[in-house]
Amino acid sequence: MSASEVSIPSAILDRWMPKLKDTELRVLLLVARQTIGRSGKEVDWLAHSQLRKRTGRASEAVSAAVDSLIQKGLLEVVTLTGERLPTPEARRFHRGILLYRLSSMVDKADRAVDKSKTTEYIYSSLRSLRFPKTEGGQEEVGSTRSEDTEHTERAKQQIRERLQGLKPPTSRARRER
Repeated sequence: MSASEVSIPSAILDRWMPKLKDTELRVLLLVARQTIGRSGKEVDWLAHSQLRKRTGRASEAVSAAVDSLIQKGLLEVVTLTGERLPTPEARRFHRGILLYRLSSMVDKADRAVDKSKTTEYIYSSLRSLRFPKTEGGQEEVGSTRSEDTEHTERAKQQIRERLQGLKPPTSRARRER
């Protein structure tokens, strides 16, 4: 597969596309692209502002789509510790990074999701995380509003702290992939 192609489970296209609303499908495809479609990762960090921008939908529509996909069992949102955030309130009030992953229900016919490797995937996702630099040399993610900057700083600190607690995957785990 070339760099401009992504792998999307056929279950999304065959089974779920006819049943999902437009914004739900956009969010699901974006999560699929960012996780299994790129490098086979199980989870990836996506900010709400990224979801809005990349789906072309309003904040309320994206939030409703994420909630609907979670209720349908197609999407999971977890913290760095692996705690699931099933409700909009839990996601809204969580201070830190939200990791998105497809539920095993999405593609259970296509492939089995190995939940035991979640820590390994989180570790590899976090190690590859990069924050773009602005003209002034400051790192930023998303909008330039002060609360976003504070949230970003807290998230980066949480990543640093979490990476110190995680051990890289062993060479044996790497060979098994």
